[in-house]
Amino acid sequence: MKPRVPAILVAAFALDALFSIANIVIQLLGYSGPDWEHVDRWRLAKNGAWFMTLLMMVVGYRDLADRVWGGANRMAKLASALCIALLVTDVVVMPISTLDLISSQTFWKVQNYVFWGELGAIAVVLFAGGDRKGLAVAGLALALVARLPPVVMEPVWDALHLGYSGAVALRSVLSIAYQAGVFMLVVAIVAGTPAHLPQRAVLGLRRAAGGFTLRIVAAIGGMLFVLLAAGASSDTAYSLIKLVLIGGLLVNMIASAMIGLGALAASRASLDGLAKSVLIVSAAGSLWCAGTMFEQLPPFYQMLYGHSHGKDALEALSLALPIVSALATAILGTAIGGLGRTRGDAALARAGTTSGVVYLGLTLAAIAMQSYMIEKVHSRQGAIGLLLAAAAAGLAAQIIMGKLCRRAADAIEAEPGLAPARVNG
Repeated sequence: MKPRVPAILVAAFALDALFSIANIVIQLLGYSGPDWEHVDRWRLAKNGAWFMTLLMMVVGYRDLADRVWGGANRMAKLASALCIALLVTDVVVMPISTLDLISSQTFWKVQNYVFWGELGAIAVVLFAGGDRKGLAVAGLALALVARLPPVVMEPVWDALHLGYSGAVALRSVLSIAYQAGVFMLVVAIVAGTPAHLPQRAVLGLRRAAGGFTLRIVAAIGGMLFVLLAAGASSDTAYSLIKLVLIGGLLVNMIASAMIGLGALAASRASLDGLAKSVLIVSAAGSLWCAGTMFEQLPPFYQMLYGHSHGKDALEALSLALPIVSALATAILGTAIGGLGRTRGDAALARAGTTSGVVYLGLTLAAIAMQSYMIEKVHSRQGAIGLLLAAAAAGLAAQIIMGKLCRRAADAIEAEPGLAPARVNG
């Protein structure tokens, strides 16, 4: 079988390009510039997508390394390791800039010089032992041109006088070119074929089940806090509800990341019946939600405990976020149903389809109750009642999906000759 780039990496690069193209279009349509007092929809969605593609690339590069280490020459293995190091650099440096620990100008300088160094190292390795030198040279040239050193680019930026929108659009074009170049390097490196490893599916499904369990614990804890608030004074009740809100967002972010990463792990198993593309779509939705919630956390915290206006951070994607999360989870249920049909397990197939539909219905009901509470309910008792009802619906949905993931993992692990899998593996 001819070696192919891992499907997770293909999806990550494609989604990154898609959001970059959308960013170009939005900037050229006359985006007026960043409003640092409020969080607009596109900025929130775009940063959530950056988080999503980053995690997908981490898993995809790990898959690439597993394949390369299994059957390629020593130079290709080293080139794969350097590609992973390139991504790790992005993971480490970008949050430093986001947290304003260094200035934006310093960030771009550091990032570009580091990328040049790592790309140069990859070039040396590929020239020394790569089998696809032509493709490697083309990819390297494209990546380097897109990431010219600041000493070259700064005079160019000054001479262009593009303004904010034009500069952001051009950066997006260069980002697409850079990712295309790196993807060509990946194609030049790729070797080996996917291994049939059912243990990965077991680990992934149990990790996803852990995400649903985390939501269950959070929902129960949230309901207990709300009940405490019902009998407390106004100030205490307000403090408890604030804690429930910020804690719920943080826990849901972690749970969404666990579910998305679990789906990606299951997709790497190359197991008959577990549709790789369906699992990747489900994972992308959950990871986008995790990234978007990560972006919401700082302004939401400031709104609850500080003095800034963070209301737009919640309202920007208040409807889209839970709907995407629910759809991603329903798709995961569909993938498990497909596994049951392939294995001739009618009960698992029926449970997968039914659980996905029921989960979607319960989640949408919880969303409707929360929206009604925000818009129509003004009394404390009414708000507490609807919060409890929404939490109960959400709790039931998480129990159903957590049980389904564990059931599917147990069914795979019951295969003769399959060694028991551990979640920390």
